[in-house]
Amino acid sequence: MNQTLDAIGRRYACRSFQESPVPRDTLKEIARAGLAAPSAMGREPWRFIVVERTDVMTAVGDAAAKGFGKASAAEILYGAPAMILVAGQEPEGPFTGVDVGIATGLLTVAATALGVQSCVVASPQAAFQQDPSLAARVGVPAGFKVWLAVLLGYEASCTPKAPHPLDPTKIICA
Repeated sequence: MNQTLDAIGRRYACRSFQESPVPRDTLKEIARAGLAAPSAMGREPWRFIVVERTDVMTAVGDAAAKGFGKASAAEILYGAPAMILVAGQEPEGPFTGVDVGIATGLLTVAATALGVQSCVVASPQAAFQQDPSLAARVGVPAGFKVWLAVLLGYEASCTPKAPHPLDPTKIICA
């Protein structure tokens, strides 16, 4: 099977991470994959903020937890040792959300291809609404807002994941 299609098929949302850090070079490779995403009119309305500092992860997770009525960062971030915040340019263009979503998908496939598990979460968006000072703390550029976060790390359990079933009835050829 093609390596790209294999990575797409193996990708899943990991919700239990080890504490082991992901090497910085690997995190940068994953972020670089997002830069390769297509965007409407070539605008590339995104920034990728790589977060690996525990104190920053906890601050973002705790603020998000408050916004969702959860007890702690662990409930929001699943113990991930790193994340890439995906920020979109403001004011939003008509396709910013689509562009950010496409780039985020590439981040998750790249992570899988590099042996790193991921989980896309929108909850950190609430963190930046709860505590606007977080944006400066993590380096979100002026004129951008956090849309999504890709949690990254190595799975805590050793149970191999079977590929999720693909439903061919969801493909319509006209």
